[in-house]
Amino acid sequence: MNTSTNLSSLSRRSVLKSRGKVLKNNEIQKLPRVSRERLVHHFKATYRLDDDQIKVMIDSSARSMNAALAALYQALDENRDLSEIARLGHSIKGLLLNMGETQWAELARELEKAAAQGKQLDFRAIVANIHQGFEDVL
Repeated sequence: MNTSTNLSSLSRRSVLKSRGKVLKNNEIQKLPRVSRERLVHHFKATYRLDDDQIKVMIDSSARSMNAALAALYQALDENRDLSEIARLGHSIKGLLLNMGETQWAELARELEKAAAQGKQLDFRAIVANIHQGFEDVL
């Protein structure tokens, strides 16, 4: 792993630790909807991509997020083990961090953590909230 990857991982961890909880008393806090403009700014500033590369990244991120959300909905529909819910929450958290959406990643982290600890939350409501927050991009 190179130094920039290490620094990126460290900064992501510190950002997640510095954020307030987005799930308080099992109620999802309102988060700003994700916009294409915000993603463009993030990809340009963070990765120094040109417009064509940014379009590819946004399209790829949207496809990945759609697939991850669909897999999580399916796992919930099939009442799969909470460890599977945690794994899928972890994947969504990573996608969100790559898109620069740290508050949304915090929500996914809380889903992941609760599932890993065997806590019973309304996981479907959390997933639906993430899905709704990304509707403008998906």
